[in-house]
Amino acid sequence: YGHLPPKLVITTPWKALCVDLIGPYTLKGKDGSSIDFMCLTMIDPATSWFEIVELPSVKNSTFPTSGKDKKVTCDNNYTKDADTTFDKSSVQISNLVYKTWFSRYPRCQYIIHDNGSKFKLHFRALCDSYGIKRKPTSVKNSQANAILKRIHAVLMNMLRTAEIDMANSVKT
Repeated sequence: YGHLPPKLVITTPWKALCVDLIGPYTLKGKDGSSIDFMCLTMIDPATSWFEIVELPSVKNSTFPTSGKDKKVTCDNNYTKDADTTFDKSSVQISNLVYKTWFSRYPRCQYIIHDNGSKFKLHFRALCDSYGIKRKPTSVKNSQANAILKRIHAVLMNMLRTAEIDMANSVKT
């Protein structure tokens, strides 16, 4: 009682793939401009080879209508007052994993991912079509995908450093 089972280390290259999202983040430049971005991260735990892909942004504009509390939202890439959101849909995540990992590297046997809705419908179909087993992590257990969480921490430190370097002065 109280002892943890030994951790099974993945030593065979291209056997597993860990997938997760990082962000959204905002970087601010010296001139007051800002960049919003969100990324999909993927890593092979045996070789530590990783890929980072930026999610496409979608600008949504909301217009009031004549009815009570009714609003119409439409996609519009040319408005200045639009709110920017990221396409985290299952379709988009599946396409990015396919284009970035499956089309370049050997097929893995299983994929480790969290239980978010972005890894459900189309992502499940993509994995099933390639015969890849899915291993979702349990709820609130980010340690199961620890290798990606470590990469996320390193990226965050790099982004914070970049933001400090881009700022005119650091306020304390």
